[in-house]
Amino acid sequence: MAKKMKNIGEELLNHAEGAESSRRGVADDLFPYIYVAAKKLSTRAISRWLEDTQGIKLSAATVSKVLRESDERIKSHYLAVRKKEHELYCLLPHDPELPEDGVWCSALFNLPLFEDHMRTKPTDPGYTDQTHIQAHIARLYNALHEEWFSLPVEFQDECKKYANPYDLLPEKN
Repeated sequence: MAKKMKNIGEELLNHAEGAESSRRGVADDLFPYIYVAAKKLSTRAISRWLEDTQGIKLSAATVSKVLRESDERIKSHYLAVRKKEHELYCLLPHDPELPEDGVWCSALFNLPLFEDHMRTKPTDPGYTDQTHIQAHIARLYNALHEEWFSLPVEFQDECKKYANPYDLLPEKN
């Protein structure tokens, strides 16, 4: 009997390794969208829509659990984006009269301002290879577009409660 259970257990682990992604991972990736959709749809409706239209099986219980963790998840997402944004801030010139990070974080909440900053020439924080700097800037730029600017504005607005006061400076003219 123990040998049979061991075989079943090993088969289960093999199956788990071959799985596309965990349901939890899908819930993590979809969280910003689930959060906004939950303002108008029930967890069951979200779960049903994902399965019927996208072929994603995510139970209503999982959706509900993800939503109960909203504050933690929103803060975590914002801080991760903020870290990338700070790296970019260090590579590009900024106004020394403003508090550290001030104009950049307001740029997170203003895509045209962000794009305007991206047109500035990079500073050299110790790199001698300008190609390396440009490649790093491009990676950060693409990551911010994918992980921040592509998200629903309603989700970005929820992130504002985790921004410090300097993060929300009015945009400069």
